[in-house]
Amino acid sequence: MLSINGIETFATVAKYSSFKKAAEKLNLSAPTISIQIKALEDRLGIQLLQRSTRKVVLTEIGHRYLQRCQYILSELRTTEEWLLQLIDEPQGKLNIACFTSFWHSKIKQHLKVFLKRYPKIELNFNLEEIVPDLENSDIDLFIGAPESIPVPNLWVRRKIYTAQYCFATTKQYLQTLDEPISIKNLDKLRYITHTVRKPDNVLPIKGNKTITVNNLLRVNELDAMLALTLDGLGVMWTHDYLLEPYFKSKKLIEILPQYKPSKFPIYLYYLENRYLHPTVRHFIDFIVTALEA
Repeated sequence: MLSINGIETFATVAKYSSFKKAAEKLNLSAPTISIQIKALEDRLGIQLLQRSTRKVVLTEIGHRYLQRCQYILSELRTTEEWLLQLIDEPQGKLNIACFTSFWHSKIKQHLKVFLKRYPKIELNFNLEEIVPDLENSDIDLFIGAPESIPVPNLWVRRKIYTAQYCFATTKQYLQTLDEPISIKNLDKLRYITHTVRKPDNVLPIKGNKTITVNNLLRVNELDAMLALTLDGLGVMWTHDYLLEPYFKSKKLIEILPQYKPSKFPIYLYYLENRYLHPTVRHFIDFIVTALEA
């Protein structure tokens, strides 16, 4: 069965002579690239690429096949551009799952501009602090997931932001303590956490180390975590993008910044399809550009 994705993957590997560079260009993982190439070679019954530890080179038949593939891909792109030109405006429903914290901090402020630019696109957001069942739902996009979330079958991810965890509290809470906060007595503080975190009492810090906290105040809503922290009831540990406005307004204070763990990427997930529906393509391009600004 003809696989356009396999053909495009093969052409990209041939162009860069590298599985790794092809993976970066196509926003796929290197193992996914390898699987697609093997499936293509198995279906055709011929070896298209010679692999070595240093680079990838085309076989003789691979060179001839590449020429035909390049022609096919060029015709497909031309056809797609022609089809998109027939659509005056992209339109349709777009079902988007997003982590609540990331939506409030980085997505919602851009929606007014997006909807003005694309008034016929209907956005349906599902906001939660859990990973949805992408393989058994009608979700088109999932936004806000860290690297630790596994990539579901037939879905790919694209890096859209870089985040970091940090500790925050209020002057009011600090004044209730018997001694200054240090990494040695952090386990004695009241820690405000979300019930979805597992385990909720083990926190990573700089140097791939962890600390265990025992005095916990648990809630199942992020806004409640913030409210409790702002009321001076303890310390919270969450993404820097959520806390930035509170640090700037001095409503919250960052503590122990020297122990923050390493930064990590935030991803946008979508179905593995090089020829995306215009509504999906426009939203991805818009959000990526907005977050880069």
